[in-house]
Order: sequence, then structure tokens, then C-alpha cells
Amino acid sequence: MSDANLKILLAKMLPETVKFFGKRLTWMHDFCGNRIEDGARAVRNTELLHICQLIERNHLTADEHQAFAKLVKVSDTWQQRTTALASVKGVSL
Repeated sequence: MSDANLKILLAKMLPETVKFFGKRLTWMHDFCGNRIEDGARAVRNTELLHICQLIERNHLTADEHQAFAKLVKVSDTWQQRTTALASVKGVSL
């Protein structure tokens, strides 16, 4: 799966925080929590793992968390974690 498709999956799993706008993943709010214009601040590549962690910590049920833990290792990339998250949450393109 391409990085763009994986970013779309992240946006589907965390719609209140990020949005896939145009060809990039963007933040919905600034650092102070204020809503910002669509596409105004792109998610940096260095922030993608953080987005995965937001989903892992705040948006998994206990059963989903157990299933997710069986699919990933600590050293997994954001791409591997996104694939695993989408699998346990039942999210697809």
C-alpha cells in the first residue's frame, strides 16, 4: 500500500485531528487547539508515528488493543503500525 493510501487510513481513524486534503495529510487544529483552514498545516513525516500513537492510546478498545499488540513490535514503522491499526479497527480505503 502506498504512503498516500496509508495517510488516508490515518485520517479515517482520527478525523477530529487530521484530514487528507489534496495530496497530503493536514492538521485540523493549530498547536493551541484552534481550528485552522483546510490544508494550512501539513503533517510532517516526523509526526506520522505520533499520529499512530494517538490512535493507539486513545481510540482502541481493550480487545482492539490486545489484537494490535499481537501484530506490532516496538520498532515498527508508521506504515506498519497504520496497517495494523486499520486491520484491528476494520478501516479500509
